[in-house]
Amino acid sequence: DITKAIAELDADLKQRIDGGVADMNGSMNFAFYLVLIGGVLVACVLVGSMLYSVVGIANPIRRLTGVMNVMSSGKFDVTVSEQGRGDEIGQQAKVLDQFRLSLIDADRARAEAEAAKAAEEAQLRHRASVTEGFVGSMSALAHNISSSSKEVADSARSLSATAEETSRQAQAVAGAAEEASTNVQT
Repeated sequence: DITKAIAELDADLKQRIDGGVADMNGSMNFAFYLVLIGGVLVACVLVGSMLYSVVGIANPIRRLTGVMNVMSSGKFDVTVSEQGRGDEIGQQAKVLDQFRLSLIDADRARAEAEAAKAAEEAQLRHRASVTEGFVGSMSALAHNISSSSKEVADSARSLSATAEETSRQAQAVAGAAEEASTNVQT
């Protein structure tokens, strides 16, 4: 009877062990598939994140960088894309467009200032030319007046010498006439 009880106990134990192993195999298979599905989901999320990073972040930043490179060469007639986005890239695109507009205004103001400066310099050159012409005319007039005044002075000296000579001759004539008158009276 003990042998029979041990045999029954042994059979029952084997049956429980085989059932436990089967349950354990089923649980392990379930855990394996659960881990496999979780791994695939994680891989899909990682691939999706990479694609979003490339398409949604890196490419827009490359486009903004390209716009900045064009602007750094002095060309401001570019379109800044990505302004409609509601994230940080959209904010950066809006700021870059405002910067572009500010550079256009600064460029226009610089051109206007240069044009005003050129006009002022042209006006100064014109005034200098008119002034030089006036100074030249006044110098020529002064020279002519000086020459004329020398001629007048020379003429005055000549007339004075002639008057002196005439006066001397008149005195000589007067002296001769007086002598002649004295001779005639005697």
